[in-house]
Amino acid sequence: MTDPIALTVRGGQLTGVATRTLGELSLIFRPGPRSGDSLLMMAADVFARAVLRVVHSGTVAAQVLVVWLSMRESQHAEYLADDLAARAAGTEAAVSFFDLLARSETLGMYVRRDARAGLSPAAARASVAQLRVADPVVRQRSIREEVSMFASHPPSGLRARRIAQLPPAVPAVLLTEADDTAIDAELDRRYASARREIAIGG
Repeated sequence: MTDPIALTVRGGQLTGVATRTLGELSLIFRPGPRSGDSLLMMAADVFARAVLRVVHSGTVAAQVLVVWLSMRESQHAEYLADDLAARAAGTEAAVSFFDLLARSETLGMYVRRDARAGLSPAAARASVAQLRVADPVVRQRSIREEVSMFASHPPSGLRARRIAQLPPAVPAVLLTEADDTAIDAELDRRYASARREIAIGG
């Protein structure tokens, strides 16, 4: 299997340089204000602007193509990362997570509400449990609304559906109740700070 990290690094190093270079070239070749007082200067200006317009359009088109290719590569890396997530957490947990992401707007409302109410992490998780339920309609809406040829992330609904269709995987990493409680206790002060920031910002 291709390493998703290698894909991301390769895309960042090569397509990043190409995108920036083409962007700078498009600015250099972008036609400026009209100039020239004499007939000869005006004719030369028209000719130069026509040439620059063609070159500028070409660099912009090339930049769009490179960005599109890099986004496609990024989406492929996301799918590979999803496979790793399903192996680590198990199919059920991975699908549940992507179903939650497919309801991101509703999730944001719940998070702000729970932050203002001062709920504990455990209570906040319980309040959004219903958003993890699989719903074909929600998944399809996510696919329809989130799809874009320039998006770095595939639609959440598509990711949930794809993982659900793969052979079931048992979790390789198990989080016990005791470990979960210990983690919450260790991060309690940060949770409190985050709740205040979310409540004020929301």
